[in-house]
Amino acid sequence: MWKKIFEFLTYPIEWFWDKAEEAWKNKQYTKAILIGIASLLGIVAALAALAYLLYLIWVYLKSHPRFTAISIFIVFLYGYVKYNRKNVKINASDISVDATQIKQEAKDGYFPMKKAVFLAIQDIANDYGMIKPKHPEEIEICEEPYVIRDNLCIYQFKIEKQNYSTSCDKSRENELQYQLQNKIKAILLNGDCSDITILDYHDQYGNRLDGVVVDRVREIESCFYVDTVYASEAYMKYRRNRELNRNISKQKHTEVVEEWKGQS
Repeated sequence: MWKKIFEFLTYPIEWFWDKAEEAWKNKQYTKAILIGIASLLGIVAALAALAYLLYLIWVYLKSHPRFTAISIFIVFLYGYVKYNRKNVKINASDISVDATQIKQEAKDGYFPMKKAVFLAIQDIANDYGMIKPKHPEEIEICEEPYVIRDNLCIYQFKIEKQNYSTSCDKSRENELQYQLQNKIKAILLNGDCSDITILDYHDQYGNRLDGVVVDRVREIESCFYVDTVYASEAYMKYRRNRELNRNISKQKHTEVVEEWKGQS
């Protein structure tokens, strides 16, 4: 409960830093100042609301001593049960990565990733018929900026096309993916996105990846959609499983074709 209250109180501050950093780096200084004022007003309003709520609770409990005693007893019971649940022994195989931690890491990594993709697009937008974005916000997918799957966060961005009537084939998408990968790699090596410190990643089998990986590029109607990830063991496992599934699908398809040829 206290964690939720703390998150409620600090939300205006997190919002301020997310928006102010973007505005400041885009040289929108007036916007950054206005965001700071709005954030400060949000904190004051949140503190005032919390203080008023606590005052009402105190007044009610003070005037209802029996209810207060029962409430304290119930809270004690919940705390006692929770403590005992934490101390139950479990097998190591049952331990999973904390979902809350993954969500927080995904949130923390979103702005640096968005900046890296935004900078990479600037040099190649015209070559692939994309509208060059002026601000990082223009490549956001607001309804779902990232997805978390198998302890892996996949960041999603979109870039609008200059001409909706044109389309590209799979080889062109692969070429764009390759160009974006090289641009992001150069950006990280040059230190243009200093918030991302991992430049390359090596797994336990000796495989190497760039610190940021362009996992997929798709053209869908009026936009190009770009999926990116931070290289990690979770991503390597995801990649191996995906490749394995592809090989199984190809093998089944080949068997079906050969069987059909044998019957004809």
